[in-house]
Amino acid sequence: MDRIDERNYWGRPMRRRNLLRASGIGAVGLAGAALIGCGGSSDKSSNGGDAAKSAPAGGAKPADKTVAIKRGGKLNVAVGAEPLGSLNPHRGQGGGDHKFFWTMFEGLVQYNREGVPDTKYSLAEAFEAVDPTTIKFTLRQGIKYHDGTTMKAEDVRYNIAKVQSEAYKSAARAQILPVTKVDVVDDRTAIFKLDKPNAALLTILGDRGGQMVSPTALEKGVEAFDRKPLGGTGPFKFVEWVSDSRVRVQKNPDYWRKGVDGNALPYLDEIEWKVIPDNNVALASLESGEVDIVAPPLSEMDRLEKGGQYQITSFVGSSWSGMYFNLKLAPTDDVNLRRAIAYAIDREAENKALNFNRFQIATGILTPAAKWAYEPVPTAPKFDLAKAKEYLAKSKYPNGTKITCTIATSQEAATRGALWQDMLKKINVQLELIPLQTYTNRMWVVQDVNALQAGFSIRADPDGTLSEVVHSKGFYNAGHVENPQLDDIIAKARESYDTKERKKYYQEAEKILADQVYDVYSTYSAQFRASRKRVQNVDLTFGAEGKERYDEFWLNG
Repeated sequence: MDRIDERNYWGRPMRRRNLLRASGIGAVGLAGAALIGCGGSSDKSSNGGDAAKSAPAGGAKPADKTVAIKRGGKLNVAVGAEPLGSLNPHRGQGGGDHKFFWTMFEGLVQYNREGVPDTKYSLAEAFEAVDPTTIKFTLRQGIKYHDGTTMKAEDVRYNIAKVQSEAYKSAARAQILPVTKVDVVDDRTAIFKLDKPNAALLTILGDRGGQMVSPTALEKGVEAFDRKPLGGTGPFKFVEWVSDSRVRVQKNPDYWRKGVDGNALPYLDEIEWKVIPDNNVALASLESGEVDIVAPPLSEMDRLEKGGQYQITSFVGSSWSGMYFNLKLAPTDDVNLRRAIAYAIDREAENKALNFNRFQIATGILTPAAKWAYEPVPTAPKFDLAKAKEYLAKSKYPNGTKITCTIATSQEAATRGALWQDMLKKINVQLELIPLQTYTNRMWVVQDVNALQAGFSIRADPDGTLSEVVHSKGFYNAGHVENPQLDDIIAKARESYDTKERKKYYQEAEKILADQVYDVYSTYSAQFRASRKRVQNVDLTFGAEGKERYDEFWLNG
């Protein structure tokens, strides 16, 4: 048996470059953080946003190397919304939830900021390939959950079984189903049996499906754990979640990872996320000193970048925005109606009106941040009102129809929804907007609406995106309509360790998605954060998939 690390992956000797290729991550990976200010640079990309750059892939370094790290203090972060229903990493439904739960939970395997599985960050101190469908995991010794219990290999089997259970309603279920069995050898050793070779699995275990949760805590009640998740192993412990107000975590004194000063992480004592739905109000809170970090209004980005008062970090291609369809519920079960809607959306107008041209126009489900896998989709629908009317005439609803669509309760969602309403009126399609705090639940659990206007934040491996969103068993595929051809392509891409071959499969999948219009892909988002200069290590803000990390932040003053 061979240890899987940067010298040896899936049982064969490899240099780092080959490891990255075999694991399905390009040489640069998906990491795309760019720092403006504090010694960083600012290369403008053609889309008007900041070009994605690689952040340091390993340990933290202070932004100002002349200043010794200071421990303690509270980081205040403004967020536009609270978690979507659950802080259990397995059961949450929102792409924005990761910034909360990744402070409290960790994966059996964790990937670094290049998207490469890395034992330095993982609860498994080693993972070994017995053969292409068998992986042995050796757990770190003495890892404590926040409820005081000790992590054991049996917990790995428990967590995998939970995620795979349909009744548990995990968004990661489809990604974990390839694990057919977990054998527990002893307290520190678990062996995975896979149905087929799986190039994406190790990276997938760093996302929702591989997060380790205390069985003792979860068995006290799944719904209770959703709101009070005292059962992770992460650098921070849950304190409180006050709806529509705040989420708060405090330092875990028993955390295992070390900082660059040789002492245990985290450097901070506490993080509080303050729920401020209006990003203009959030920016005012930054300027008054009430919060340390905000996602600023795009309308203010030019001023903030030129002013130099704040540190600006960015990540291009962190998600796609648009509309999900329920393929099983009339009238969106009609492919020609979906095509008509896709061609009726003026993506350029939306980007200008809502995003100040700082986003990119989307053509498919994979974003440019998926470096090795991304390719623009030449057959993707684009704004063409005449073609939209042609497809409507071919549908069951030649005179128009109404579709129901859930949206978030934010002003941003209302504005985007109103813009799409106006666009669809031109083909006599009425878009009935239903603002709900739990808008995702109506689409993916209750499944009684036609559409959901939102987006999808990328995963570190493309398989995570396609398996969750368009596979017939994917949580975010409302209706779960069977498409054996698409499912087979996703499976073949997952089984291959050749990135060129995988890319060809993903291009095939993109053509099917463009033709069948599973979803409408409007723009590829760019993430921007403005932070006070007392916040250190902001160049480590975004991980491989463009989601925020705070474990190595510290405050200078």
